[in-house]
Amino acid sequence: MTPPLHGARVAEPPDAAERAVIQTALTDTLLVEAGAGSGKTTALVDRMLRLIAGGHATVDEIAAVTFTRKAAGELRQRFQERLERAISAGRIEAGAPLSPDVAERLQTGLKHIDQAFMGTIHAFCARLLRERPLDAGLDPGFRELTAPEERTLARQFWDQHLERRAADGATDGILARLDAVGVRPSQLFEQFKAMNEASDVAFPVGDAPLPTSDERARLRDALDEIVDAALPGIPAVKPERGWDSLQRKVKHIRYLRSALDFGRPEALFRALAVLCSSKKARVTLNRWTIPAGEVKALAARVDALIEQTDARPQPLGRRLLSAWYAHRYAPVLELLQGASR
Repeated sequence: MTPPLHGARVAEPPDAAERAVIQTALTDTLLVEAGAGSGKTTALVDRMLRLIAGGHATVDEIAAVTFTRKAAGELRQRFQERLERAISAGRIEAGAPLSPDVAERLQTGLKHIDQAFMGTIHAFCARLLRERPLDAGLDPGFRELTAPEERTLARQFWDQHLERRAADGATDGILARLDAVGVRPSQLFEQFKAMNEASDVAFPVGDAPLPTSDERARLRDALDEIVDAALPGIPAVKPERGWDSLQRKVKHIRYLRSALDFGRPEALFRALAVLCSSKKARVTLNRWTIPAGEVKALAARVDALIEQTDARPQPLGRRLLSAWYAHRYAPVLELLQGASR
């Protein structure tokens, strides 16, 4: 950055007034919203320094809560450097020289800086509990769980919860309902942990109906037509540059059709999900053994089933897959909420 010419005035930042409030309104409670890199830590450190310098707080009365241990370490280092710089310069930035009382308060703050709390919310809560364990009904010798220990206990609880639900299956039926929509409870552990960690978030349970038998029949016919039309054009030997994306999808759906019963909604929509996967089913004409016109017609048939356009905002495949996922949501959420209560 080029320094200003001698005598030139440096423009104040547009939020200079707000920054001044942070430095001077030391007995007020403030909420400051600011983006990354805007100087939040600098403003916080400066406010902490002025709280001590003005006698509004001693260092052991300061608590600065951060999101991460790394941020806490950086905050502590910058606070110490800020105290040392003010003491060494004998003034706070461009202010008047420090009075003996202010200098003594800063020296005391630097000497006892370890008594200031600067850490994560978890560490802050643990410190409070250690100070008053009996009031909280805790063993004074308690310790926080490590992340691996917490995960192990959560896994044990989840497994025991599933065992209890299985034992109640005759009257509950949730595991049978999950099986009907192709969800294994063992797949839901990460979702259980996420819901448990967001206990303040409400997850409303809907009751979306299963797509009708007529809709499922139309979908099955469409998938059969695509697979049957594509198979004659897929070479028996893998092309030198591999199968194109439509060939891979068709081969996968053919396997599912032969291995599973497409009369079961779970199997049918599993196959549809393959076709609707994130990568578009593109074709490379020279990797097919049928005329290019037939390949293009096949690709157009796939697009008509799953590709959204302005003229076709809800193609049959996408609409039914969304309805299927909504239908599966209710039993999944019921199981998760039962474990998270």
